[in-house]
Amino acid sequence: MAHCIQYFIIFFCFEEFARGRSCCNEQKCVCAQLEHFKELYHMDCSNRGLTEIPIPSKDTEVYSIDLSRNKLRNVTITNHFSRTLKQLNLSHNELSILSNNSFNWIPYLEVLDLSYNILRLSNTSLPNLVFQYLSNLKVLNLSHNDVIGTDHYNAEIFRHTESLETLVIDGLRNGNFDFKTKNKRCAPSYVTNHDTIELTKLTTLIVSGRRNRSKCLVTDLSAGFFDSVSNITYLDMSGCAIQSIGRESLSPLSHLTYLDVSYNEQLSFHSIRNISTLKGLKTLKLDKIHCTFGRGIYITEDMVHALRDTSIENISLKSNRIEMAARSVYYYLPPNLTNADISDNRLTFGAYVLTAYALRNLKFANLSGQSSSHFTGKTDDFMICKHATVCSSLSTQHTHPVLNREISLFRSKEGVKLYLPPHLETIDISSSSLSSNIHVLYIDPNNNLKTINFSHNFFQHLGGPVYGLQKIETCDFSNNFISYLSPDFFIYCTTLKYINFKGNLLGNSMSKSNATYFVHLRNLTFLDLSSNVIRFVSPDIFEGLESLKTLNLSFNLLRNFSFRTHQMPFLRTLDLSFNELVPFSDFTIKFLESRQRLQSLKIILTGNVIPCTCDSLDFFKWMLSHEKTVEVDYSYICQNMHSVENSNDLELIRKILMKKCDDYDEIIGVVSALFVVFFAFIVSGIIHRYRWKLRYIYYMSIWSTTTSHKSYGKVYDYDAFVSYADEENDFVIQEMTPELEEVSDLRLCLHERDFTPGISIGENITKAICNSRKVLCVVTENFLCSQWCMYELEMALTDNRYSRDDQSVFLIMYGGLPTDSCKIRSSIRLMSLVKEHAYLEYPNDESNRAEFWNSLRLIAGKKP
Repeated sequence: MAHCIQYFIIFFCFEEFARGRSCCNEQKCVCAQLEHFKELYHMDCSNRGLTEIPIPSKDTEVYSIDLSRNKLRNVTITNHFSRTLKQLNLSHNELSILSNNSFNWIPYLEVLDLSYNILRLSNTSLPNLVFQYLSNLKVLNLSHNDVIGTDHYNAEIFRHTESLETLVIDGLRNGNFDFKTKNKRCAPSYVTNHDTIELTKLTTLIVSGRRNRSKCLVTDLSAGFFDSVSNITYLDMSGCAIQSIGRESLSPLSHLTYLDVSYNEQLSFHSIRNISTLKGLKTLKLDKIHCTFGRGIYITEDMVHALRDTSIENISLKSNRIEMAARSVYYYLPPNLTNADISDNRLTFGAYVLTAYALRNLKFANLSGQSSSHFTGKTDDFMICKHATVCSSLSTQHTHPVLNREISLFRSKEGVKLYLPPHLETIDISSSSLSSNIHVLYIDPNNNLKTINFSHNFFQHLGGPVYGLQKIETCDFSNNFISYLSPDFFIYCTTLKYINFKGNLLGNSMSKSNATYFVHLRNLTFLDLSSNVIRFVSPDIFEGLESLKTLNLSFNLLRNFSFRTHQMPFLRTLDLSFNELVPFSDFTIKFLESRQRLQSLKIILTGNVIPCTCDSLDFFKWMLSHEKTVEVDYSYICQNMHSVENSNDLELIRKILMKKCDDYDEIIGVVSALFVVFFAFIVSGIIHRYRWKLRYIYYMSIWSTTTSHKSYGKVYDYDAFVSYADEENDFVIQEMTPELEEVSDLRLCLHERDFTPGISIGENITKAICNSRKVLCVVTENFLCSQWCMYELEMALTDNRYSRDDQSVFLIMYGGLPTDSCKIRSSIRLMSLVKEHAYLEYPNDESNRAEFWNSLRLIAGKKP
């Protein structure tokens, strides 16, 4: 096919245009020197609206002319055309009739393209001598012309094209390539001789209706069909209306190596046996030879057994609704088969899967697209298919003699063990609606499998491990629904170099710590995790990737990204495009800079919306300093401020932002200081407000447990704690103590007598108050001015408030109510006790003192 295509590509790459030089009488045309032939030119006049063929200049040696896509209705070649003209393209015009002299001045023409006109393949449009001067013609394209009303080819047009190597032509309904013409020369009038025209140099014949089914109307290939083209090696008759292939029709084609009869939907598989006569055939294409909406096909041994003695290396059976095959069918396929394309069928699992190892030389197997419905909604979808119920005309019960013996090899202690063709390198099972979870899978290690494609299926769970793939290099699981990946799945696939998990649901799996999915893949160079709804990537998943060069995490939901310093030492491309990244931290930036200094690390950040804030300053600085290795789309940056088109705009915005952020730093510093002062003021006020409670709680926590000190049910060590100033020591010791302790048998707690040495005064006071039923304060001017006396009063009032059910603090006004105080602030709480009548006045008259002591005894808890 390669030598055929090269004639239709017009023509070479051009080195330069011949600016200012006129190569013909039509100014619309453009001439260019050929790269390898400096003295020759290509004249391009295509799609210029021309109605006449322009005449080249006499001083210009034209090698090729392109006149396609114009409005030409006739061909006029004059003696002005150079004899160096080798290629002429007249396709896509309005040519309907040619004359015997259309090409008389270009005898060295080698390539002629007349396709896509309205020429009929009869002598009305193509007279007998139309190509009489083209004895050097090698390639002729007459396809996509007018086939209506013409049943046979005008054989005479090929009489003078003895050098023809490639012919592309439409397929007439009753036309064949047995070119016989009447020859009355040297014969009586009553005798008619037939002269056979043979194109002995023709090697490529293309009669295809793939682009337009109406251009190939051949229905049967009968005996003698190819008698005049018996030396062809390449035959394409795809997209015709062929229903049968006669065994004798292909017999003359002993040199044929390529045969394509695809897209003849009424042909069916029964015609395959007649292809067995082509012993030298290398490539056989039988795509879509079964009705699109017919019943499924069961491939039996009799359908393919005729191919066993051929040399076919490449076979294509696409789009044939193949569902199942006999388990021994592989033994009847060509032994040299290396490439098999069975895509776009409806394959189901069966015993035939276990015997595929019989294809000893198979290297490539395409099993993709096993789920297409081909439904288009058109009326053609519901047409009844001919021969739709026929699968095979022979019995399918016979089995290859070694099959029953070797089927036992597939049974192992672990379960089913698969045996692959020993030379199979690539298998494609994409788009086949596979949904089974992959658990433990055993494959015979005697295989050469390197590439496997499971993309566009419905896998959800990859458990594994998979045993036996000792040479695997490429694994594609893209566009599935995989949400679970076992850390053991790739444990025995250490030779992997390429893994594609694009378009799955691995977000949760990639965020798990200690999930070392790829730790054994030390040869992996490419890992694609794009479009997996990943919000966070655990650095643990990158363990073991010592050879990784490309990591793709694009189209996820990442906000941050990081990996450890020892991981992926040879990483060259990191794709983080179209995520939700925020500016990298200082640590990440420093780490990436260190990597970029050691090696060329390309980081792709396209599609991430980066706001212009003070936090982005260092990030922008890093981006600008590594502009050659950091790829960004500036339209996504600073959308909250200004439009950015290039790095210069970003640098300007960075400088403006830097100045603003400096001012903001000063404002933030002042505001922060004010906030600290305000907060300290509030805290100080709260501490001052509750200072006594805090002290009380502090000493209570030191001295006692956190249990309640409610008065009911508690046994106190003292009946009363007496708080007094040192100036009233005589009154307390000489009068009060004898009256209450000796006379009334009360137990008083006095600081100078009962405080425990070695502990703080505050703790002694708190302990004394809590261990006393009542607190008696001897209030004098000296009492109010004493720091410790006021401390005892406040602690007593705090204890009374939080730990007592009844009034426990009483005042003894010694010397009357104080009229002056050095601490008027403290006497406010004292006066509240006075208002509550929680006080006694010590009488100056001795006659009233007995009543005073009786009242005091009642307060302290004893009756007089």
